[in-house]
Amino acid sequence: MTTRRLLFSALILSTFCLVVGSLLKGFIAGALVVLVFGAVGVISLWQRWRWMISLLFLIFAFYSAILMLLQVPFYLPVLAVALMLITWDLEYFRERLERIRSPETARAVQRYHFLHLFPVVAGGVLLSMVALVIHFQLRFAAALILAALAIFLLSRLVAHLAGRSTPPPGIS
Repeated sequence: MTTRRLLFSALILSTFCLVVGSLLKGFIAGALVVLVFGAVGVISLWQRWRWMISLLFLIFAFYSAILMLLQVPFYLPVLAVALMLITWDLEYFRERLERIRSPETARAVQRYHFLHLFPVVAGGVLLSMVALVIHFQLRFAAALILAALAIFLLSRLVAHLAGRSTPPPGIS
């Protein structure tokens, strides 16, 4: 099934981004640790240890922040976190998808989920990269207002996408 392949691919690519970032800074021990965590992640996907994917998401996000501090090219940690977010989401989605008995309904639900997941993640990656490229100073109040506006606009985008596409049969 597409969800399973995408799930494993996102985890492997996230691990790859962090390993490359570590190796670019000559941090071989960090690259090996990330490879071990990636292997544990693959095993946890096979064994259905959902709690491990949640833990790995936190570990990868923290390690990505460390790589950002080490001034690794910014796209590697940002992509690693985005791909790990997709992994985390699809792991929980896979469980819900398996409860659907009809293959046609399962495909429709999967298509509906992907239609909403990828624009939101892509928008988040784009905003993150723009924020990292454009350097300007804001006061705290202005930054808080802009963050609230961005959250509001992102929620409106999701609501618009949800309203534009009809849910598949079997979803209320």
